Amino acid sequence: LNRVRGVFKAVAVKAPGVGDNRKERLKDMAVLTGAKVFFEDLNQQLAQARLADLGGASRVIAAAHSVRILGGTGDKTAIKERLEGVELEAAELRALRPGQGSPTGNRYDLDILEERIIALRGCAAIYRVGGVVDTEIKERMVRVENAIRSVKAALEEGVVAGGGVALLRASRCLDERPGDTWEQSLSIGILRRALDEPARCVAANAGIDGPAAVATIRQKDDEHFGYDASIGQFCNVVEKGIVDSVKVLKLALRNALSVVSTVITAEAVVTPIVKGDPLPGFSPELAARTREDARQP
Repeated sequence: LNRVRGVFKAVAVKAPGVGDNRKERLKDMAVLTGAKVFFEDLNQQLAQARLADLGGASRVIAAAHSVRILGGTGDKTAIKERLEGVELEAAELRALRPGQGSPTGNRYDLDILEERIIALRGCAAIYRVGGVVDTEIKERMVRVENAIRSVKAALEEGVVAGGGVALLRASRCLDERPGDTWEQSLSIGILRRALDEPARCVAANAGIDGPAAVATIRQKDDEHFGYDASIGQFCNVVEKGIVDSVKVLKLALRNALSVVSTVITAEAVVTPIVKGDPLPGFSPELAARTREDARQP
């Protein structure tokens, strides 16, 4: 109501965490901003709040699923003491022996403590992107945002060798899975070629023969051996900093398979026809096995 009447600007957001963890998170926020937390179960009513109980911050960014508090005005000594206490709790969990509850068994509690440590440390960065025209600024902004998201995805699930090397190495597991039927064998072959395609395209775009580059990579036992298009040489791509996020590769492969399954179950597909080829994609062997002949009207 105060917002509608213009008395003051306010926004209500959902409190972080659940259960006892929510209380600790709210206390962390209170220490960071120099505010006071009111808990109803402790007979602390919000109606009792005074102006001195409110905290401060230089900026608060409230989005649909996240809230960021920048430049809290809380007491530095109090923040340091609370941070040390949370770090001590996390260290005690990591030091537990298997019989007492290993860090893996307490992974959820440990992850919560690590999130609180990051929040209490208050590390934040601001990036500014400039340019001559709006189109250039937007293009650069997209690049920066994609780079940030890639780093976040890499921190979540790790990285693997880039340049299509990881997918090419993963295709080797298909060699040990022959299909029970001709259709399954054909599908496995298609998937194997699709997994090789990124490395083949990287080599082709660099001006060398794609299939030959894939064959060269396959001959090496080194899991990180690949082609560096920037210098035009085969090398250890991980040492050169050419890596891909596991999360990105996993989602890309999963989405690709989802699209393929949709195409297979669809009754029709719209695709451009290559000029000069009267029967694009026609295979006599496939037509004979499926009893379909594209040459029939």
